[in-house]
Amino acid sequence: MLRWPRIRAADLAVRLRKANPYEALLPFTDPVKDEFECEKQAIEILRRLRSLTAEQRAWRDRFGTARYTRFYPLSEDRVRFEVASIDSIGAHHYRTGH
Repeated sequence: MLRWPRIRAADLAVRLRKANPYEALLPFTDPVKDEFECEKQAIEILRRLRSLTAEQRAWRDRFGTARYTRFYPLSEDRVRFEVASIDSIGAHHYRTGH
């Protein structure tokens, strides 16, 4: 019985001859490290939206399948939302709030 030699992923690594010309600019592409404060705030908002509690997930799941969602910044660190969705029986819903 012939046995093929085992090949590790490290053995197949691609080695480029020289660095890509844009590699020197990569440290400047991180939105948290530049001078635009709004990008840092947007990343924090997305992080919070993705880490929903069980109660918040249940509220979100009542919407059914979202057709679209829209968010609008308001004063005093509030956000207005609009959600258009279709529930499990095919009824269309539109919800808005802040």
